[in-house]
Amino acid sequence: MSLQEHLNKIKNIRDQLEAIGRTMEEEDMVVITLKSLPEPYDHFIETLKITSTNVDLKFPDLCTKILQQDRWKQQFGSGASSASSENVFAAKYQSSQSF
Repeated sequence: MSLQEHLNKIKNIRDQLEAIGRTMEEEDMVVITLKSLPEPYDHFIETLKITSTNVDLKFPDLCTKILQQDRWKQQFGSGASSASSENVFAAKYQSSQSF
């Protein structure tokens, strides 16, 4: 699963909840999204914590920042190939499904 697909899945879950009359607060969307990112994004998450508060950061803006970071990692490298980053993300996603 790509990062874009993962972000779309989170958005779709929120949309499904809204369709049945439940709302997910913006801050919850941000926290859930940040917690779901794989380990190679830890530094990125820490930087976001320092530069903005969860209240100020909206889900669409967060998605944009995450995808920009992903493109940067793919273009300039992060010590790991794009394929291995996707494997780490997929492994984390699969382990989160075991709840």
